[in-house]
Amino acid sequence: MIPKVAERIGLSVEENEKLQFIVKHHIIMPHFSQRRDLHDESLIIRFAKSVKTAETLSLLYLLSFADIRSVGPDVWTNWKGMLLEELHLRTAAILDEGEFKKESLDERANRFTRDVINLVKAEISERWVKKILGGMPHAYFAGYSPQKIAYHLKLIKEYGRGVGMDVIFHPSEEYDEFTFWGFDKPGIFSQLCGVLAGNGINILGARIVTRDDGRILDVFYVNRLGKSTHMEKNLWSKVNEDLTSVLKGRVDVGEIVSRRKKYKPIYVKTIPKHPPRIEIDNESSESSTIIDVYTYDRVGLLYDITKALTNLGLSITYAKISTKVDQVADVFYVNEINDGKVVDPKKLNQIRSIFKSIDSEK
Repeated sequence: MIPKVAERIGLSVEENEKLQFIVKHHIIMPHFSQRRDLHDESLIIRFAKSVKTAETLSLLYLLSFADIRSVGPDVWTNWKGMLLEELHLRTAAILDEGEFKKESLDERANRFTRDVINLVKAEISERWVKKILGGMPHAYFAGYSPQKIAYHLKLIKEYGRGVGMDVIFHPSEEYDEFTFWGFDKPGIFSQLCGVLAGNGINILGARIVTRDDGRILDVFYVNRLGKSTHMEKNLWSKVNEDLTSVLKGRVDVGEIVSRRKKYKPIYVKTIPKHPPRIEIDNESSESSTIIDVYTYDRVGLLYDITKALTNLGLSITYAKISTKVDQVADVFYVNEINDGKVVDPKKLNQIRSIFKSIDSEK
């Protein structure tokens, strides 16, 4: 329809082409921001190359905002807005540079390490900073700013060889940031998901970092009933208590999730159900296989999915959760343990089979 509309309202050829582009690609920014890792520099560069100019990027950004806001009162959230803004800012920064050049992984790690040393020099020695950051994978420096890394170092310094957790509240953005420092073991991410689900906490996204010494730094972006939990003083004490019990083997995490499943809403609208849809993408990320899962939301769904991935011998490096009313679109960046992408056709078929067997009414 656009060419006819553009001619009728007197747009130039250039304006006509630009309008066609933003209408044709009006869902790409919501898709990337809600369903892909925005710290994947390769993805941002490819997106920047496609939009070409800062003006086209801004027009696409505004159309994406208007499109999401116009769907319904509960579709837009501050979390989605923050993700959309982050994609816009990251892409604009690349376009401003005028060249699509990737910084090498070593260069970024070294640059961030220098920045972090300056940020924490009054509290933490340069030698200790280099020791801790030297054991972090390159992906860690792609996922966090020097300021956030400095915060992580203070947390690691506080808990040392033990296990610890901390929460940063973002009430205006309607989400919180839960950070866990502990030991890597099969199923640990699934256990963390289960404890959070068992306490009625909704996971919006997660980034998993595993050091070469077997320590992990997992960060979850969460909320509860669509809001920050900053007013619920006892909630995180209960999370800490449950998590300690699970890690020490006193309680099975499945029991915590099962208890939560017993809480049924008074009124449940009957909606036609369809089988889960699974998509596997081995092209978008240079280092990971991306699994997109489309299904219906329920208590403990993320716990069941992450448990199934663990049972398949896969490690999750990044996850993003998007919920629209009763439907979820979950994204998982996964790798073979101690290896790269999942490329074995037999293993890929196993993934599809496992996910289709996860009954959304379980």
